[in-house]
Amino acid sequence: MASKVQLVFLFMFLCVMWASPSAASRDEPSDPMMKRFEEWMAEYGRVYKDNDEKMRRFQIFKNNVKHIETFNSRNGNSYTLGINQFTDMTKSEFVAQYTGVSLPLNIEREPVVSFDDVNISAVPQSIDWRDYGAVNEVKNQNPCGSCWSFVQLRR
Repeated sequence: MASKVQLVFLFMFLCVMWASPSAASRDEPSDPMMKRFEEWMAEYGRVYKDNDEKMRRFQIFKNNVKHIETFNSRNGNSYTLGINQFTDMTKSEFVAQYTGVSLPLNIEREPVVSFDDVNISAVPQSIDWRDYGAVNEVKNQNPCGSCWSFVQLRR
């Protein structure tokens, strides 16, 4: 028969095993946002050099998703934001990598054309020129910095 010490030890061991997560659940992210991030990583083929970089990118991803969801929940927006392949990047990282633009901060220019005398009351709030076949979809040209210029006009 087991001694009291052995029974107490066995009881403590079983309590610890019951309270600790199983090996299967340790592999699964418990944070719903981490699960979302890992699904996003799989969708966009994102792999990070180490766990520190992954956690840094996860924080950026969370901040960007929060911004996207907050923006989209407001009424009166003329557009919506979405999660895409850039969601793990900060705004400054995106600008540096994909725009190639470095503008002087204090530029003062005279307007080239004045629209002061133009009646715009009959102009629609917005026009999606893709609906009219005037331009094609925007194409991702990767980090060349000029993807905005690859929309082809159709005549």
